[in-house]
Amino acid sequence: MVDMIPNGVFRAELDVDSIIDKMREGRRVEAMLVEGSRRRGRPKLRWEDRLKQDMKELLLSEDMTSDRNAWRDRIRISGCCCLLCAGMLVCSACAACRALVFTFTEVNSVRASASKVVCCHFSYDGKLLASGGHDKKAVLWYTDSLKPKTTLEEHSSLITDVRFSPSMPRLATSSFDKTVRVWDADNVSWHSASVMSLDFHPNKDDLICSCDGDGEIRAFASSGRVFGFIFCSMDHQGGTAQVRFQPRHGRYLAAAAENIVSILDVETQALRHSLQGHTKPIHSVCWDPKGEYLASVSEDSVRVWSLMSGNEGECIHDLSCNGNKFHSCVFHPTFPSLLVIGCYQSLELWNMTENKTMTLSAHEGLIAGLALSTVTGLVASASHDKMIKLWK
Repeated sequence: MVDMIPNGVFRAELDVDSIIDKMREGRRVEAMLVEGSRRRGRPKLRWEDRLKQDMKELLLSEDMTSDRNAWRDRIRISGCCCLLCAGMLVCSACAACRALVFTFTEVNSVRASASKVVCCHFSYDGKLLASGGHDKKAVLWYTDSLKPKTTLEEHSSLITDVRFSPSMPRLATSSFDKTVRVWDADNVSWHSASVMSLDFHPNKDDLICSCDGDGEIRAFASSGRVFGFIFCSMDHQGGTAQVRFQPRHGRYLAAAAENIVSILDVETQALRHSLQGHTKPIHSVCWDPKGEYLASVSEDSVRVWSLMSGNEGECIHDLSCNGNKFHSCVFHPTFPSLLVIGCYQSLELWNMTENKTMTLSAHEGLIAGLALSTVTGLVASASHDKMIKLWK
């Protein structure tokens, strides 16, 4: 019979206030201003419509609900493990927690070689992906299906870098055989040591820059005409590891040698900045798509430098390795505050603004190369496990 006695009787006998009264106690709204206005009548967007819109944005269908694993993979939920809840960043709508979430998942993969794959790059229109590595071959893949288009077999030693022209259907490769090859054009052999890296100028279609193990950086036309040395650094015994032109403008060339990144003026060949801060050799450098920031990666740290006027040459973000060694990097094609870092077997997603990271299992070997396509929004990864994968 006790459980039939109303709560009000107990509150009166024990002199206990109700929860609602306690919550209201001491709380009074003096004034409240709400910007905007709410239209009269029912909202036009119903719950059912909102749900359908969310599923359309996330590319979900009702058929997927029958496979729990497939459903969770698509919506990236385990409870709700969106990066907003993890403190990372926000983007598209999440139907589970009604928050805005960022997703980054594998969308395709292929066994690219019988040997280690060390580099990859998207064509200017995002329709082709080139890969190269220890088997001395450069392979062109259709991005939408990852089916091979053609295989280029002229190098006599492993390929160190592959780069598409930013405006023409032209590919250049560099190799340990001391040559740079421009496909559908003449082959160029102007280095006296293994060529480590190369890049096309973003505006001057015929201009290519390459670097070698002796620290020499050369500029030449794809027809073979040499413009001369842009920069020669004989002080670094390890040579120059990588060169990358500044996107869009092409005013600067970033060259990584040992633990220093040199910023060179392409027109005057002058050294504009010597970016120092790494304690170990730099493996990779990459520009953001606008050419305002440069990231440099060594095995124990990642540093992001500003090349904008006002703080040009300053390190604005840095991340230290917390176990898994870093090797490669690329800015996310859609979210400039996110840097994708290639490690051994995993990808590290670093939100530079919040200085927070998330680790994704990606490959079974070292992720030696990363590439982005601003057209398709895809990120490609090349690994020593002989695989290339696409992420979005």
